[in-house]
Amino acid sequence: HTIVEPREDNFGIGLFSKLPFVESKVAFIGGADVPSILATIDTGGANLQVLATHPLPPIGSEYSHWRNEQFARLPQYTDASQPTILLGDLNATPWNHYFRRLLKQTGLLDSSRGHGVQGSWPNFLPSPLRIPIDHVLHSPAVVVVNRAIGPDVKSDHLPVIVDFAVVEQEP
Repeated sequence: HTIVEPREDNFGIGLFSKLPFVESKVAFIGGADVPSILATIDTGGANLQVLATHPLPPIGSEYSHWRNEQFARLPQYTDASQPTILLGDLNATPWNHYFRRLLKQTGLLDSSRGHGVQGSWPNFLPSPLRIPIDHVLHSPAVVVVNRAIGPDVKSDHLPVIVDFAVVEQEP
């Protein structure tokens, strides 16, 4: 099951799932004209809401403005009372003000919590020099079983691999 929005620049996006989509769509969140994906995945026990996004990097005042605007709008697309994951290259470290505000406003949790600093970018630097700008945020109904940084996949980022379970919701 796939949904992709290819582009000529660095902001194409795709979501690939072994489990079927109940629904999926491409959305443009904020004024930067970069696509995000909103999907509902049928886990067989509960529907999982997924928001995959890639805000612009904060290089210069204009890009910083667009990234921060997207962060401010992301809470409108999440519901932490439901099984939810927000993931992507967020171009912000966990210590960034806008990232921390996003967690507070959405009620989502950072999957890196309890796993130490797991830098994913840039991949050519040794581990202690990489920064964690690739994130998987989750609602309390999603439990992180394991989290690790994966091997080089010929990107400037290393993959973030998160094994998780969705807590079954009571009817």
